[in-house]
Amino acid sequence: MQTKLEFTEIFKAHARNRGWGILSGVLQNQLFQQFLKLSACCGILPMRIYWLLLFEAWQSLARPEHVVVLPQGAIGLSTRGKALRVRVTSSLQPTEVEDEPREVLPAEADATFRIFKGEEEGIEVDGVGAVSVLRPGGHIPRLRLRDSQGHLLTESSLSCGQLLNRRAQGGRVLLQKPLDAGACCEACQANASCTDWSISKGSCVLLQDAEGWTPEEGAIAGRSQGLLLFNSSGRLYGRGAGPQDALQLLAEGSPVSLANRASYVPYFYSRDGYAALGHSNVTHFNRMAARYFSTGQQLAWAFEGAFQLYLMPAASLSRGTKAYYALTGRPALPPRHILGFMACRWGWKDQRHLEETLEQFRTGGFPLDSVILDFEWFANTSDYGFRDSGESWYEDFGWNPQLFSAPTQQLKKYLEEQQVHVAGIRKPRLGNRKLLNLAKEKGWLSLKASGRGGPENYADGRWLRFSDPQLRRWYAQQMRHYLDSGISYWWNDEGENFYYTYHDWNLAELELHQSHQGRATSRFFSLNRAFTPGMARLGAAVWTGDVSASWEDLRRTPGMMLNWALAGAPYVACDIGGFIGNASSQLLARWYQARNGPQRNKKLGRW
Repeated sequence: MQTKLEFTEIFKAHARNRGWGILSGVLQNQLFQQFLKLSACCGILPMRIYWLLLFEAWQSLARPEHVVVLPQGAIGLSTRGKALRVRVTSSLQPTEVEDEPREVLPAEADATFRIFKGEEEGIEVDGVGAVSVLRPGGHIPRLRLRDSQGHLLTESSLSCGQLLNRRAQGGRVLLQKPLDAGACCEACQANASCTDWSISKGSCVLLQDAEGWTPEEGAIAGRSQGLLLFNSSGRLYGRGAGPQDALQLLAEGSPVSLANRASYVPYFYSRDGYAALGHSNVTHFNRMAARYFSTGQQLAWAFEGAFQLYLMPAASLSRGTKAYYALTGRPALPPRHILGFMACRWGWKDQRHLEETLEQFRTGGFPLDSVILDFEWFANTSDYGFRDSGESWYEDFGWNPQLFSAPTQQLKKYLEEQQVHVAGIRKPRLGNRKLLNLAKEKGWLSLKASGRGGPENYADGRWLRFSDPQLRRWYAQQMRHYLDSGISYWWNDEGENFYYTYHDWNLAELELHQSHQGRATSRFFSLNRAFTPGMARLGAAVWTGDVSASWEDLRRTPGMMLNWALAGAPYVACDIGGFIGNASSQLLARWYQARNGPQRNKKLGRW
């Protein structure tokens, strides 16, 4: 039987999660009034029943979530939009209750669900499906997902998790010592760097970022500090991609990380008949501490901290993708000119160089809708070699007079006379010493990343922490004069050191756009080097990073763009002809043809 303490903790956790202000409503609830009458007639009820009644009253008034209490932790079941939401925690402490993830902003109201109880307890939504916990006596509980017809799509064990007859391979070894499976898993939980554990011939090995699992009789392997191990025979799509897997649409797993030329997300569509988006409230620099891996027969979600899983029964990849975009927020329509050609380069020499280039496009009859400018539009040098103290002479929010002697007049001329929009690059850091000192005083800078997992460490001590709303407001104020002068949109670069930099950075730019008198009714747009799910609803697009001028990178480009679209980025661009090195005339021509789609490529024959 549940104890009074357990019911007290359940109630407190829900109260802190949803806000104590609704308590006044609980006190007026009919169920609670019945409790008061019973108390008056029959004496004070046992405290266990008191908490039960109060908890049920709370459930009837607060935002609905059905909590299934397990021997270790709890499972919260609810809906977000039409997705079935599963919240997994190791306890009911409020510190483990996660706020709404940045990824999620449903396009529809949360679906109403019915609760069913018994040996199998869960929630059901008409026209969508059901998610439940099966608690067979004496056996490990199982999480189950069904479609709208009641067919079982997949189920998972709810334990520390293990895979039999396999061992982890690759990765960085953190610890190796004799331990059994339970102790090995617990040791991984206690080590903040541990993402995988493996036991082979009685020896427990803790690993960081194992590359996969290989068969070995008698071996046991597990993933991370938490593990949901689903049965799965379906093919997976939608992980994102990097150079090494751009040519394959099928996903064996996703490391959930960002880097130049690689974006991996915690999402997939399974041919078992459902889509899934995972989320952990723990990140390590450019990685989210939630990942999945498929062996072909089993699919493991590994995570640290509080974990949420959004499940969307869907009979086809098309339906699954639509459900995914509905959960993360439908993509914003970009400005019309964005669908045209952008001339982007690092190395505009001066104003004459820029204007001669624009004239050559027009007199030559070449299409051009916008030009994108690198460092040289606001500074006369890059900041790559700066120390963490910055430089007193550097301008983070200025104009380079060699390129823009009269910014407002020039931008107006380019737009009105040549119908060319101008975009400027931005970096998520500061280089000016005075501004860096201000940011340090305000706590707006992220911790140094060197040696601790950040992919970019040349600007240690200068990265801005855009998750701070105060910083976002300050940053928007520094950028406002650019919109006043006529800059059309932003090219956001090198934000992969921290997993949510691009999302939070775009929030600052979007808030500026919406509050600007001349832009409030126009469409916001930005171009970013990586993405996380949900950014498309803000108006943020992505390009495939600093690719080389090579046939191999051309070969990867279509697969990269398609994988990213399935992963949550519907608007994807690329550096036509490559960024690193110089393309031959034939390579450049083929790149244009590949980018412009298969209908035109039919004329090319086999190439």
